[in-house]
Amino acid sequence: MSDKCESESISIKFFSGYERIIILIYVLLSFILNIIIIVSIYLAKNKKISNIIKITGSILIVNFINIFAYTFEWVTCKKPINNKESIIELLSGNSESNGLCQMQSLLILFSSVSQDYLMILFFYLVNRRKEIEPMIINLLILLCIIFPLSISLIYLKIGAFGVNDNFCYLKKFEKSENKIDYYMIYEHFIIYFIITYGLRTINFSITIYFFINISKYIIKEKHSFKFLFQKLSIFFIQLFKLFIIIVYRIITLILNNNNESFETIGKVYNILSTVDGVLMPLAYILLNGIFCNLFNTKKGRKFTIDENEEDLIPNSPITPQKKAEETIASTSVNKGNFVGTNLFYNSNNFDLSYD
Repeated sequence: MSDKCESESISIKFFSGYERIIILIYVLLSFILNIIIIVSIYLAKNKKISNIIKITGSILIVNFINIFAYTFEWVTCKKPINNKESIIELLSGNSESNGLCQMQSLLILFSSVSQDYLMILFFYLVNRRKEIEPMIINLLILLCIIFPLSISLIYLKIGAFGVNDNFCYLKKFEKSENKIDYYMIYEHFIIYFIITYGLRTINFSITIYFFINISKYIIKEKHSFKFLFQKLSIFFIQLFKLFIIIVYRIITLILNNNNESFETIGKVYNILSTVDGVLMPLAYILLNGIFCNLFNTKKGRKFTIDENEEDLIPNSPITPQKKAEETIASTSVNKGNFVGTNLFYNSNNFDLSYD
């Protein structure tokens, strides 16, 4: 085995590997889909931004930051030399002091944990029966951003960020002294790993709790599986991502991953753990019928909803007040603890208002 990585230009390295090309495509699609969402909100006649749209908008923003963070730094070559050392080459730079490596690590940790908390906040509000003041919701959203950012800045300060298996994240490898591109296992990696993924496992457990709670309500109301999937598509995406991340990270911690089979698994993991960057905005668009809304707006027609259509989350700006009051009355406390009636009927929820 050669003790050097092949010399290639930056442009070739940038597009090297099928998983990297797929992630770059994800980023492009995510950018386009988010632009469509922003344009549709701008074109909406009702310019008031509801509490739910504030939260879902925040989720989409940090979700895009997360997938974008994978674009500008990458491990382009990793060759094990012995049980302790490996040759590792990054797309740009060759050590933990590389600013891009540190930035990528911070953005990935911040955005992923922030997305966890924003999703928990969203479904916490969905499960409430009483409306929360907009000021308090704004404060909670801010805390869901500030807390993960604070953790990330602490990690940056104590040197917890650096080269990982396929990109820069929690520092798994540290540079060997006086050897260019030579890295050895970082002894404190396990500490940061346990703290980070212990926290994310807690977030996963809370998300599962809300999922069970909401599913009980939907089953009790005798809605179909299609209905369940449509209304909880973003929830399913979040659960899928957290499950993939936690399982993969635990497996790589327990088993030796310095072989070709693990390298392939790592590439598949990178593809699956970033696909939510496309699925999140796509689910939002499909759930709200944004393409139809944009088409009807361009044609000068007002978007309408079939009044006979059953919906778990009514379109409050379109539904007449009398009908809303009747629906609220029918959704009594003894029907379950899923629907936060005041919250839903005073906001757009997942929906964009075109009335």
